[in-house]
Amino acid sequence: MGTPKNVAEELVAGIADVRIRAMMGEWIVYFREKMVGTIENGHLFVTPVPAGRAMLAEADMLSPHAGAKPRLLVENASDKAFLYALFAAMWEELPARNRSKKKNGGQCLPFFTGYDMKEEKLAALRAREKEGRDPTCADETLAFMLKTAREIGAERILEIGAGKGLTSIAFALALPDAQVAAIERDAERIAAARENFAAFGVSERVRLIEGDAAEILPCMEGAYDLIFLDAAKVQYRRFLPDCKRLLKEGGVLFSDDVLLFEEGVPKKRKMLAAHIAEYLGLLSSDADLSTEILRLGMGLAVSRKVKA
Repeated sequence: MGTPKNVAEELVAGIADVRIRAMMGEWIVYFREKMVGTIENGHLFVTPVPAGRAMLAEADMLSPHAGAKPRLLVENASDKAFLYALFAAMWEELPARNRSKKKNGGQCLPFFTGYDMKEEKLAALRAREKEGRDPTCADETLAFMLKTAREIGAERILEIGAGKGLTSIAFALALPDAQVAAIERDAERIAAARENFAAFGVSERVRLIEGDAAEILPCMEGAYDLIFLDAAKVQYRRFLPDCKRLLKEGGVLFSDDVLLFEEGVPKKRKMLAAHIAEYLGLLSSDADLSTEILRLGMGLAVSRKVKA
């Protein structure tokens, strides 16, 4: 799931005036507080300003991830003296970090098409929600889903149990060509989601479907590249047939919090634990799905629909 922190730190170790910042499983590289590039999948990519092009004349221009603008791939990243000289040469031509709320001139980030302020605002909202009664998905869970979504080129995404819309917003920002459908039944969360979608400018690409997923899913048509199931756990079994029907061949179904009781089951939660265990049994025995359980957050089931 992205580049490990120790790998990213090693790539820039010993280079003065450099720092890195985690961003959805990968890393932004700053030199003297200006963004010079990113570290993605263990590789260093830099912004193709004229100075960078001149010093990396034979470097390949590649997109670090699906939908990203091409950047210069630095092959000789082990030469720290060269990297310092490269960053120093690029520095004058790079824009300063812009934290204002202007609509133009913002610094574009590697995973989102919006500005730095959007990513930081979303991170702040997610941090606040994690302290609430119904926390949003874990950072590592979201990072893995976004990475997978980019890898499969997801164009249609369905979230079941949208809450206040923060995960749907992350999908929309990370995948500028994707359309997202988000189901939510709680009136308070619906109102908050609509407000959040408008604030992040994604209302036209995120369709909020109000109501009970048990009633909505059977009526839905079309095929989705990615489905994120994060609703009431007791309903996972009930939702599975429709999730399979709506999932494209080769598509991915993510089911969150499936290891909720891995450390033990409280007496009052035995029925819920039984529902989750039965759901995992259905996933593992389904010939149409290839499922693995990842220890991300409170457990993430990743089920890929097998192509016929």
